[in-house]
Amino acid sequence: MQLKSIVLVLTLLAFCTQATAVLRTRKGDWIGSGGAGLSFSPTLIIISPEVEYVYDSNINFGVQTQLGFGSEGVLFTGTGTGRLMLSPYGKIQPTIQGGLGFTMASTLFNQSFGVH
Repeated sequence: MQLKSIVLVLTLLAFCTQATAVLRTRKGDWIGSGGAGLSFSPTLIIISPEVEYVYDSNINFGVQTQLGFGSEGVLFTGTGTGRLMLSPYGKIQPTIQGGLGFTMASTLFNQSFGVH
């Protein structure tokens, strides 16, 4: 129960931080954000930096990476992202976001993450 509460708080914090950054952008701006987390089985400390470019008032393109470090090895992911804000000027901004990426990991993680 305690782990679920921690995950919920971190998710809400990430959502609020992202929403605040998006509210103040203009065409040509860059947005930098990031996060941190834990993974259990295998145990990893994960950092996740992200950079987005504001292409238009409602379209952003970006790159996100995740770096996981643990006693059993290393995990790396890279993702290109795109975001379309359906209502870029309101207080509530519904968005559609997607990405395409890849994962590389140490050989010890093959079974856990399906990386071959």
